[in-house]
Amino acid sequence: SRAILARAASSQGGVARHIHLERSCFLAVMAQRQLSLAVLAVYVASTADAWGPEGHWISGRVAGDLLGKGALAKASSLLDGASLEDVASWADIIREKHAFHWSERLHFIDLPDKVCAFDYDRDCKEDVCVAGAILNYTHRLKDGSLPQEERTVALKFLIHFMGDIHQPLHVGWTSDRGGNKIHVKEGFAHDKPENLHAVWDSGILDQFETDHEFKEQGYAKMLLEAAKAQGPETEKWAACGEDVRACVLEAAGESAALACGRAYRDESGGLVESGEELTEAYYEVGSKAVSSRLAAAAVRLASVLAAALADPAEVAIVV
Repeated sequence: SRAILARAASSQGGVARHIHLERSCFLAVMAQRQLSLAVLAVYVASTADAWGPEGHWISGRVAGDLLGKGALAKASSLLDGASLEDVASWADIIREKHAFHWSERLHFIDLPDKVCAFDYDRDCKEDVCVAGAILNYTHRLKDGSLPQEERTVALKFLIHFMGDIHQPLHVGWTSDRGGNKIHVKEGFAHDKPENLHAVWDSGILDQFETDHEFKEQGYAKMLLEAAKAQGPETEKWAACGEDVRACVLEAAGESAALACGRAYRDESGGLVESGEELTEAYYEVGSKAVSSRLAAAAVRLASVLAAALADPAEVAIVV
């Protein structure tokens, strides 16, 4: 079944229907004892080469390092002592469980083919897309009247979906399923065969780590130092918690533009086609975009969590 998500401005009836469905799903999975951090740890350790867990781990780690002590303590309490990065891939794991199949549609946005801009009314009908999910779960995280387990689920989803919306091909074209149907070779990585979506999930990130001789911890450190340098982009991202809807629309629009103008296009400006070999030039452009998107996801996540969890007097983000 499909979850009908609700923005903060949605009707109470819609919110109530979603709360009932989410609570039922959560309790069903808990009854099966399938939400332990031990399962998460095994999953992350066994799939460390994919943006799925690794990119999400990086953005979660940087966001946690940017949060003030009060907000971080509240997040840790909701997560039973776990860190943001510990649970950053939870939403990818749980969607494989029957009780959470409805969440599959919340990880991405399907744009009409060859369209380079995001339109909420067109692309996120009934709020069922990653942008709607972020708005919904931010609202639910803030709602102190909800049971703690429901706010915990909201926090876990929010951590993950803020990462998803910043991967350009999670806001990709419908017919090729965000690049999943475009099969290429990574010419920058020994001609490894891959689909275009996976190139942006993992291929570029993996090669960047190889080139810089570090793993996710080193990547996160590099992005944290860049974020604390407080450039104009960082300042813009850090304001996300002030108007989450505007921020989410902006993030989705950025990803749509990057997908259209970068991910789907080779260095000659033509559309990437199945069978094409992606060059070093493609990688150089892509690696800059991947680093920027991971940084934006981290800073925006920290800002949203600070607004949702921090005491008013606390410094929201430590930069």
